[in-house]
Amino acid sequence: MKAAWLLAGMLVLSSLFLVPSVGAAAAGQGWRDDFSYADVQGMKDAGWAADFESQLSCDGNAVRVSGIGSDNAIHYQNLTSGKYDWNITVRARWTAGNGGALFVGVTSATRDYNFWLDGYYSQYIFSMGSVKVVEFGQVPLVLNEWNTLAMSKTGNNLSFFHNGVLVGNYADDVDFGEAVGINIVAPWQGEAEYDFVQMDAAPNKLWDSTYGGTGSDVAYSAVETGDGGFAILGVTRSVGAGGFDAYLVRIDANGSMLWERTYGTASSEWTYSLCAASDGGFAILGACQGNGFDIWLVRVDSQGNELWNRTYGGSYNDAGFGVKQTIDGGFILTGYWGSDVNGADVFLLKTDASGVQQWQMIYGGSGNDWGKAVLQTTDGGYAVAGWTTSFAATTQAYLVKTDANGVMRWSNYYGGAGNTLGYGLLEISDGFVLGGHTTSIGHGGNDLYAVRVDGTGNVVWEKAYGGSGEETGSSIVQIGKEFMIGGATTSFGTSTSKIFWVNTDSNGNELCAGAYGLLDTPVTGTVSMRTSNGSYLLIGNTYTYSSGNDDMYVALLGAGSGTIAPPQEVTTSSIALSEVVMPASAVVLGVALGGLGVMATSGGQMALSGNAGDSNRVASGWKWFRRTFRLDLIYDFINGLFKGMATKHIFKQVAKIEPEKGVAHEHGSFIASFSQLELLVIVITSVLLGLAYMAANRMALLQVDMVLVYVLVCGLALIVHDLSHRYAAWKIGAVTEYQFWGLGTLIMILTTVLFSVVYAVPARTSINEVEKLGLKDKAVIYAAGPLMSVVVFAAFAILVPLGGFLTTLGILGCSSNLLAAVYGLMPFEPMDGKKVVKYRKWVWAAMFFPLLVLYFALAILVF
Repeated sequence: MKAAWLLAGMLVLSSLFLVPSVGAAAAGQGWRDDFSYADVQGMKDAGWAADFESQLSCDGNAVRVSGIGSDNAIHYQNLTSGKYDWNITVRARWTAGNGGALFVGVTSATRDYNFWLDGYYSQYIFSMGSVKVVEFGQVPLVLNEWNTLAMSKTGNNLSFFHNGVLVGNYADDVDFGEAVGINIVAPWQGEAEYDFVQMDAAPNKLWDSTYGGTGSDVAYSAVETGDGGFAILGVTRSVGAGGFDAYLVRIDANGSMLWERTYGTASSEWTYSLCAASDGGFAILGACQGNGFDIWLVRVDSQGNELWNRTYGGSYNDAGFGVKQTIDGGFILTGYWGSDVNGADVFLLKTDASGVQQWQMIYGGSGNDWGKAVLQTTDGGYAVAGWTTSFAATTQAYLVKTDANGVMRWSNYYGGAGNTLGYGLLEISDGFVLGGHTTSIGHGGNDLYAVRVDGTGNVVWEKAYGGSGEETGSSIVQIGKEFMIGGATTSFGTSTSKIFWVNTDSNGNELCAGAYGLLDTPVTGTVSMRTSNGSYLLIGNTYTYSSGNDDMYVALLGAGSGTIAPPQEVTTSSIALSEVVMPASAVVLGVALGGLGVMATSGGQMALSGNAGDSNRVASGWKWFRRTFRLDLIYDFINGLFKGMATKHIFKQVAKIEPEKGVAHEHGSFIASFSQLELLVIVITSVLLGLAYMAANRMALLQVDMVLVYVLVCGLALIVHDLSHRYAAWKIGAVTEYQFWGLGTLIMILTTVLFSVVYAVPARTSINEVEKLGLKDKAVIYAAGPLMSVVVFAAFAILVPLGGFLTTLGILGCSSNLLAAVYGLMPFEPMDGKKVVKYRKWVWAAMFFPLLVLYFALAILVF
């Protein structure tokens, strides 16, 4: 009865705690660690580890890493889940040593990726593991000068930044894998100080696809539809009436084409802008060929069927580039209006819902002026972005603000000595942000460009982004208080172009960047929009106006590869006791259920007594427990399984392994069949084994809560193993005793210290009276412990994929139970007080060697 009440209590207690624990989540898509640790122990408690702790110091503001005498690295290898696309940034300075170097590194499931600013060689270096892959130019490293290094991964592209400037890149056709850890290094003979590390989850590609035929097909604009799909607008020569025609493709949320439509005549038509209409249809703006080119507005329904089309223009060539529906249901258009044979002005044209022109305004000067983007502002007026050659010696980005009737309130131009073109426009709470590209500032050639202005057009800031190649910007997207500038780049490979984006903060400072496209085919385009669910749609074309290879290209990027949880900055322990309650209760439940399985085996009587005289009392208690908790059905199943399957097949074969007599002493039962001496042995061996696993895993032994968890799991593994032997022995009247094992303790300590592998247990179960038994009974006694340990191992394995502390707990439970099973089958004394023996050794080998290999694999790969 005592045993039944004990197990019932364990089940009830564990059920009280089966409530998911809630941990602190990181805000946004990333985290930043300012290394504000008072000492090294605080850093270790937060999850960081160092190769040489003696060469690591903290002062509350930064961490100082010394590589004098040997490379020294600090690692954070416990990201809550892998990050497919990411941006990692560090701020650091060289403080002492010969040459010095600064470093940022990421560990994936397959290898390490490292970006160096090497002061000895005065160059940037990208390495995979210890192998240099790419070296970039010459750059000096100045003592005690702060530098910011960043490395971004998007798809199979890596980009490297120094103080916000793209200095190089690397592309591969091999998947880099997900980020699972962070590394920071002070190389040999150098010292460095790190101010912070920040990791952000970058958007990752969900899918991409191409659309079109044998001719040229190009995408210019897109809108999101009500069903989560998209409408993509461009031009085509693959289908249509002839020449280039307007091309509208409707796709679902996964990129599958729903339908395609073309609009135009035998002459060529070009369409550049698409907007969604309030009735679910679309408005298309571009230019059609007649007597020269005219502005062309086409209205279609939700299925792409044309409702009407209208043209606007003067005596010279005109074209439309931007269209939006206005709050009154009409449309506002912009583009260029030909002023003479060679000149053009920005126009703003307002229509009603049927496309009938209501008014038109012209802006600009004596040069060429184009409008590319238009929006209706919150005050009911309008803003137009584009470029102008009328007010400076070079092309300048151009911004015009009007009232509701198109009357100019103010205008301004932006750029410098080079050429600057504006393509994208956002209205923000205190002004506007214009995106495009420039040769006036930046890093050589064209670079992505953004300028933020106040409500009257005065510059707040302007920035350029890019690398050594050519970047052309054509859109800007708002992300809360941040911005994403989109365009195309040739900086990510010598033979191909890709769609490029840069994510900035509200002040234009670069947070991360990425390039997407096809491996071997050039792709140009831009970031079209941020979708309603936070994803990003990229559009463009796979080549430039060639026949056969030129297709519309569309890709969808996820909002980010998931929130990245920061290291836990706690002062006393890396894991709070409250976070242990739920996992520990799961262990209690698993052990309790394992105990029920033992009770059900071979007749359904659980003996926690050390002698056969208590059998009737225990059996009646078990019957009461079954009857009270309605477990008869479960009991019948397990009992039938073990009797019909395990007994028939497993035990029959194991019976052919004959154990020798061991030495066990019968003691009076104190608690749950254990004597006082045995309880002392259990406590000491559980502590020894738990500490051994922590030492092998290089964990801090001062973490009291973790010590308790490790001791609990290891102790329960040994107890369940021993109880299985006891029950099997009791069934046939044999005697068991739990005893210290000096050799096992010594082996465990040596392997832990020398090889970081826990191999051996400090105590064993000895079983006596085997000479009186038949072969089958001997086999049952012999195999009960290892078999039950394998069952509990499988139960713990369920926790491994759950992540976080549950994974740690699952691995520990798996390892400790496998260890118990392996040493229950070891072919030397004491092996539960017996030796392997006289014949049918292949049966023993079939049980022992797979468990041995599995344990070593787990120990080597995990601990």
